[in-house]
Amino acid sequence: MNLTIPHKNAAPIMKFPVYVLGRDVAVLEQAAGLDSVLTYHAGTAPGDFVSLTLPVRTEPYVLDEGVYWPLLGGSTPGRVQVAARTRGDEPAPAPQPPFAALNQHLCLQVAQRVMLTAHTELSSDGEILTVRRFDLDAQGQPQWGVEDFGVLLGQRDASWEHIAQAVRDHVPGSRRGEVFRHLATRLLLSYALRNARCHAAVLALRYTSRADVQAAPAHGLLTTRVYADMADDLPALAFMGKKTWTPGRNLQKFIATAFGIAPKEQALMAEAVCDAVADVAPQVRAAMNQHPAFSDTGRGMLAAWAEGVAGLRDKHVYALGAWEAGAAFAGNP
Repeated sequence: MNLTIPHKNAAPIMKFPVYVLGRDVAVLEQAAGLDSVLTYHAGTAPGDFVSLTLPVRTEPYVLDEGVYWPLLGGSTPGRVQVAARTRGDEPAPAPQPPFAALNQHLCLQVAQRVMLTAHTELSSDGEILTVRRFDLDAQGQPQWGVEDFGVLLGQRDASWEHIAQAVRDHVPGSRRGEVFRHLATRLLLSYALRNARCHAAVLALRYTSRADVQAAPAHGLLTTRVYADMADDLPALAFMGKKTWTPGRNLQKFIATAFGIAPKEQALMAEAVCDAVADVAPQVRAAMNQHPAFSDTGRGMLAAWAEGVAGLRDKHVYALGAWEAGAAFAGNP
């Protein structure tokens, strides 16, 4: 990411105070013909940084609006607030595919068995998924800064290698191993659940200080294979230069090289993911009975999960052998 000092003649047209946990620490300016400019106030404490990528300094930062609007615009949970920051040109929310909320809920039921996930609640009709904010403390007050890897990397066309490097850049050594295990589990889940939406913007770090950086709880998992317009989508993030659902031994090699997780530990992680899928499959069947309109989507999810687990267990990937799939998969579709 290239951060440069703006030209001295660039006239600001709007100014917005920036707060960290309620403390006024900087000003964000929108200048004619330029991207936004962030300037810390004199005397701002080093711990009051507004982003892991923007440490406190005397020189201003020029921010790419496309990258830093999610961070500074107030749409992302976290400890940073920008006063009176509004935009009239935000795109309308993209339409959600049928039963996307129930799909995500069931995927998160799998994930919560193997990793830290966001707390969610599903409406009785299966149409609305509420995700509890994970930047707040027990009293509901802002505690954590939250930054997704799209923001941290300053780019949207990221790869798993870029994400691994961002972890090395921003996560203290004492926490790095657990963050890498979290990300490796997300990668394995994306294969098991056939989730083509595991991209940089749904992977995030949260922190209270530079010495206290960890993986944010998992959220935004979806079995995309069941929807016609996404059925042929490849994984959102490449590794070793490829996006593929049949990575072979390269998956094991990549996780060992980039995340430092030995193949034997990876195999245990993959087995745990497979067990979690088997545990949750009966919930898919129950949801199909409760919501008859979900039946086709539910059958598609079970088929995609069976395919995903078989891929992980394949002799050319982790060679885990036969799988006790359980009755929920019997007779599917």
